[in-house]
Amino acid sequence: MQSYIKNEKKKAIYLRLSENDIYELKKKALQNSIPYQNLLQMLIHQFVTDKIKLIV
Repeated sequence: MQSYIKNEKKKAIYLRLSENDIYELKKKALQNSIPYQNLLQMLIHQFVTDKIKLIV
C-alpha cells in the first residue's frame, strides 16, 4: 500500500473535516507510525478499490 502512495501521481484537494475527526485521524495515524495524510490516502484508496465498505 505504501508503494502505491509513493508512486501514484497526486492531485491536491481541499477537504473540510470536523476538528474531532482530524484529531482522531491523527491519533490513529500516530498509533500506526504513519503521517495522517498517508492514512487518509490509504483509506480512500481502499474504499474506491472496494477493499472496505461504507456503512451508512
